[in-house]
This record gives sequence, C-alpha cells and structure tokens, in this order.
Amino acid sequence: GVVVFAAAVPGPIVLSSPLSIITRPNPTILAAQSMYDQLPDMLVTVSTGAQVLQLVSTWEDANGPDRRAGNRVVREIDLSPHLAAGEEILTALGAPVPGPVVGDFAEALHGQARVVVAASGGKIIVVDFVRGPDGSVVEQAPVAQTVGFDARHLALSPTGHHIYAAT
Repeated sequence: GVVVFAAAVPGPIVLSSPLSIITRPNPTILAAQSMYDQLPDMLVTVSTGAQVLQLVSTWEDANGPDRRAGNRVVREIDLSPHLAAGEEILTALGAPVPGPVVGDFAEALHGQARVVVAASGGKIIVVDFVRGPDGSVVEQAPVAQTVGFDARHLALSPTGHHIYAAT
C-alpha cells in the first residue's frame, strides 16, 4: 500500500502521520501535482512491473457518511495500449500543465495537472488530468511518444518549460 501523511513527523522536511492506502502490490512510484485551484492534489501510484497508473482519491471525505470513500484507489489508468508486452513504467513525474509562456516562465493552468511517464522501450506517455465538476480528478486520454532511450528518472525545470531525463 501507499502511506500518506496527515500530521507532522520530525525530520529534515515536514511529513505527516501515516495513513495507509491499499494499492496493487509493491507500489514503487508516486507522482503528485497541485492543480492550482486550492482543491486537493492529483496523486497516482505505480506498482513494480505495472502498465497502469492508479489514481488515488485526495478529494473524497474519508470521514463522511460513506466510510468507503476517500483515501483509496478510485481508478486504474491502463497504459498497456501504448506499451508492448514486457515493457513497464520506469518512473513518473507530476507536472503542471503549462499555460502561455511569459518571459522565462509558463504559468500553470488552474484545475489541471499532468503526469509524465517514462517506460521501457524508450517511451514517454503523458496523461493530463482536469478537475471534475464534483471536485474529483479526471484523467484525459494518454498520449505516447517514442524517444529512443529509457529514461530512469525525470525532473521538471524550475521555469516549467522543460523536463529533464536521466538514462
């Protein structure tokens, strides 16, 4: 499962007390991103060897009348149509959806987020998310591109213009 923190834990950075979320076995990748709308963030997890993203609800109230809601995997986003047999997700990065470039900065579009996935077979898959009318997070159709190398890690530039890949 995935552990989400809700109260401070001493350390070099502020973490919160753990809350366990049941996912596929061996979740090794997490990607989160603000949607820049003052509502809960987008959060996905990926398990070892998987070809799916698991979208974790950050917007449902786990203390509401339906105790099954909140802090759970609400949907799996299947990336297998873009991956050959044996190919797998290597890393994922939460990123803003950039708006128009102003100077050296691309302001993030409000109510949107993006996950950039690097997969074996030299593939990059981008999944955009939008805020649903009920406050949920809704994925859009994945878009894939072959780049010719396996990216092991991804990082977003400070200006939001570029994504860097380590091979």
